[in-house]
Amino acid sequence: MEFPIVKPKGIKQISSFMPNSLMISSSSDLNYISKLHIRESIKNISFLMSNLYAVKGEVSNYCLVGPFIGAPYAIILFETLVASGAKFIIMIGWCGSICDEVKIGDIIVPSKAIIDEGTSIHYGCQLNEMVDCSNTASNSLKKMMRKKEINFIDCPIWTTDAIYRETPSKIEYFKKKGAKAVDMETSAFFSSARHHNVDIGCVLIVSDELSSLKWNPGFQNNKFVESRKLVCDALYDYMINGFSD
Repeated sequence: MEFPIVKPKGIKQISSFMPNSLMISSSSDLNYISKLHIRESIKNISFLMSNLYAVKGEVSNYCLVGPFIGAPYAIILFETLVASGAKFIIMIGWCGSICDEVKIGDIIVPSKAIIDEGTSIHYGCQLNEMVDCSNTASNSLKKMMRKKEINFIDCPIWTTDAIYRETPSKIEYFKKKGAKAVDMETSAFFSSARHHNVDIGCVLIVSDELSSLKWNPGFQNNKFVESRKLVCDALYDYMINGFSD
């Protein structure tokens, strides 16, 4: 097995805030969650092209990281967190529905992701392979959401690099493979986490629909806005209680 020449460098100033982290793809969701921390000590650190909030809480310390878009950059952040000592990571993002039964504002906790992005290939995976989530993190996340009576869908999703190449034939192809939604990061997170033996769970809010083979954006939809707030509030409680369900 060959080792990479360029290795991620851990950030010493955040090592004491490990092993738990929350990665947040949307800048608006990141800002919302960071502002919930009014009783905790929180420090904002510039982190590549993103922000990292180091949180010192009563129960545990942890990091909030984001925003990011696409598998390559998301995994650069992920690798840096792992090099800094991260072992348990939750990711919150948005996704598009590709089936009739999944609607704007629905919440998905994906059990598997189908690889249609290039980053996973460098972690021992194959294109169109179905890669599993980390059961420990995902099951903890699901248990927490059930306890809070938050409805969610447990299903495979399709992860692509090319948001503007989600063609009708591709949508039909990945639907037949079992995917119900599409995003740009999840399969890479699952692949990289497996490679590093790190626990990761993902929660996605449906922002738009492609199931009719016409784009139906729902970014201003009330249910989408409400679901984002619901998930962010739940994850805040989850974090301040030590990432415990």
